[in-house]
Amino acid sequence: MAFCSGCGKELVDGAKFCTSCGTQTAASPGVVLPKVDFGGIMRGAANADADSRLLAIGLAGVLAVALVLGLLTHTSPPSSATKVELGRALSTGQLN
Repeated sequence: MAFCSGCGKELVDGAKFCTSCGTQTAASPGVVLPKVDFGGIMRGAANADADSRLLAIGLAGVLAVALVLGLLTHTSPPSSATKVELGRALSTGQLN
């Protein structure tokens, strides 16, 4: 029973490459594959987790700003025109 030197998975008897990670095995001497850099296209799960965390933090920030702006617009003091109208309504007995 042989194991992959790259990922440690069990190898199929006579396999030239690991079926899990693609690492060349000792059973395939003389075959050399070039290393390929995918330029960040193929990223691991750790980067995906980091991206998810950044997205969650960004969304939380946007929601926090929206909440603060919403509170500011709904709790603003009445304008002077509103105060005058309220005074007239109180003096004429329109408000109970």
